Amino acid sequence: MTRSLVRTGTGIALILTPDLKEHLGITDAVDVQIEEGRIVLRKPLRFGEASARSDRKFANAYKELAK
Repeated sequence: MTRSLVRTGTGIALILTPDLKEHLGITDAVDVQIEEGRIVLRKPLRFGEASARSDRKFANAYKELAK
């Protein structure tokens, strides 16, 4: 899908249609990442999801710190 960018003051904006916003399950915020030259939009993680991801990613480091 190709979308146009719209100038807003000194920046630019990507306009998402209400249908696309609903399909993605996003509300008023979106996580923006740059991966391998691509702009990736994701719905923000909830605290519980972020905590679980952190626990999995850093489990060994947490164990070492707990010693």
